[in-house]
Amino acid sequence: MINHEEMQDCGNTPPGNPANIPLPPSQNSSTDDLGDSRTPSADIPLPPSNPSNAAFSEQDPEKQKPKLSVAEAWENLMRAVNRHDEEMVKNWKEDIDTLLVFAGLFSAVVTAFVIESYQWLDEDPADTTVALLTQISKQLGNTSMPFEDLSSASTFQASSLSVRVNTFWFLSLILSLTSGLFALLGKQWLREHRRDVPTSSPGEALGLRQMRDRSLEIWGVPSFLAALPILLELALLLFFAGVIDLLWSLHRVPFIVVSIAVGVSAGLYLITTILPALTVIWGEYVDSRFWTNRKFGHIRVLPLRFVCPYKSPQARAVYALATRLYQMLRVDRWLGRSIRFPAWQDIDLQIVKRFDYGHDIPGLNETLKVYELAGLRWAVRTFQDSPAIIPSLQAILETIPSWTVMATVFQDWPSHMWTHVSFEDVERALKRDVVWPFGTNAYTTVSRSINIPDLLDSTLGVKLLFCHTYWREQVWYGTTEPLLLTVSRFSEDFPERIIGVRFWFPFPLAEMLWTHGDFYVRSRSMYLLRVYTDSWNAYPGPEEYKDERLAFITQLARHINRADGPLSEILKRRRGQAFLRHINNQIVSHALYNTSNHWDQQSRRGLMQEWRLAMQKAREVGSLPEDYFVPVPETADVEYEYSPLHLDSPAAFSEDTLFFNSRNNLPLVTDPVDTILQPTDG
Repeated sequence: MINHEEMQDCGNTPPGNPANIPLPPSQNSSTDDLGDSRTPSADIPLPPSNPSNAAFSEQDPEKQKPKLSVAEAWENLMRAVNRHDEEMVKNWKEDIDTLLVFAGLFSAVVTAFVIESYQWLDEDPADTTVALLTQISKQLGNTSMPFEDLSSASTFQASSLSVRVNTFWFLSLILSLTSGLFALLGKQWLREHRRDVPTSSPGEALGLRQMRDRSLEIWGVPSFLAALPILLELALLLFFAGVIDLLWSLHRVPFIVVSIAVGVSAGLYLITTILPALTVIWGEYVDSRFWTNRKFGHIRVLPLRFVCPYKSPQARAVYALATRLYQMLRVDRWLGRSIRFPAWQDIDLQIVKRFDYGHDIPGLNETLKVYELAGLRWAVRTFQDSPAIIPSLQAILETIPSWTVMATVFQDWPSHMWTHVSFEDVERALKRDVVWPFGTNAYTTVSRSINIPDLLDSTLGVKLLFCHTYWREQVWYGTTEPLLLTVSRFSEDFPERIIGVRFWFPFPLAEMLWTHGDFYVRSRSMYLLRVYTDSWNAYPGPEEYKDERLAFITQLARHINRADGPLSEILKRRRGQAFLRHINNQIVSHALYNTSNHWDQQSRRGLMQEWRLAMQKAREVGSLPEDYFVPVPETADVEYEYSPLHLDSPAAFSEDTLFFNSRNNLPLVTDPVDTILQPTDG
């Protein structure tokens, strides 16, 4: 919990229980009903444009559109209906065409085997001929041997192996041909289903379409067409069974090899059939546990999920069987929780929509469209170099908060952490019109980023985005208690060893709180000084690679030195002044005013000059003594380390180089000190 004793210089009594704080208003409520503690400051910029924030828009563009006529409305509706039906029938026909091709090839293969195997069910005439010739040979050699009638003594009976193999292969052939036959019938049914019939009105056409579509469902045509591939797969398994049975009687080596191949194929088939249903059931079980294990004050979101793409009619049958068994066995009683399984056709969309409600964050109005942002990130990467698509991408990205776009679509975490991101920044990033930062701006740009390569592909990254979204919303409404409660629990949910950064609270939010129009909000925001102190002290000493402290010094100095807007609260309070003195002492003790890089020398001098001006302003505002802040030494000069360029001898130069230098009257320089080619005299 937050230590309220640290806020004794706030001047007001903090609220008692954070749970009693009123939630942010709905989109239809007025900001006048929020109370003093929830009144947005005039100095706080409005949130980025977002379609969900209709309350902040003066005019709704949807209401300005001309109203469609009834005929145009019916035309648009029927166009969408026909597009839906055409896509559905097209998918069915493509599956049927693929099935017909495979069934034809497979039937030809099985037929070649059956032509040989069916002869095993009858007596071979060649065997009878051999027996007769043997009998004749014996009689010619011994005339006293009595004659034996072989035709009457023959009692041929097919072996059990021949019967089994022929049964497998003939069944396989029949099932294959049957699947092809009903596939042809299915194409005929679909053609009649889409047959155009003149109607008197669009409403009558819609009614005809609905009657036909419902008839397909009642008579089981979709299920029938979905079962045809299963019939063909069963034929394939029967063919494999016959081959294995035959090889078992002939030789063990081919039997073992073929059995392994068939076993692997059958195993993969079973796995791909079961996995879609298993992943959905397990995902729903994990989601059900999310709502039962709650932690007060912690940011919690549903785990990131993706759909198993191994979908097939047999996988759908397994899913239906599993859900039916779940209901029959009443597994809810064993688990102690209720699990609702979505319909097979709705699984994908349910996963996409789950983050609209899949968080345990009281008072959060804005939700993150995680998969939508991931799609926009892919679209930007793919079409960023296409001038025709850039305007469309700009229009879409403008509807999303700019900080969200920079952190997710462009994966620019430092900009989100340290600067007030605007849509102009998004446009520059989209057009690749980003100028390499110079001066003190470089410290925020090259600051350390989080260890999560892609926030949208990680549950922890999505959780972090929800956390920052919640903070921004609470800052906008000026509700500090829920904000500070989640801030105090942040280190438990996001350890430094996982996210890889030590400064994690966005500085623009702290700046908005320190200059808020409400005195109580400014008072409570002094708790952030402890947060930033802990982040600063996490660095053990001298400057590190991509040191976040330099970015923090840059933004803190600019915040103090700003000439426009209200004065920062940290300049007025003893705690804020002590915090600035601590940072100043750390700069001196850790020699952050110096740099080991020659190219960073001027930028570091500029940064330290801004910091000295900030400390001077802090002394003036707080009426502090001259020696309150330790003077920061000047940045020392760094000598440029020259590494001589190694040049080969003239004999090692190519003929093209020799020709170029001789034609342009340039000598071949071999001295490593003089590495510039100069024209020779005269």
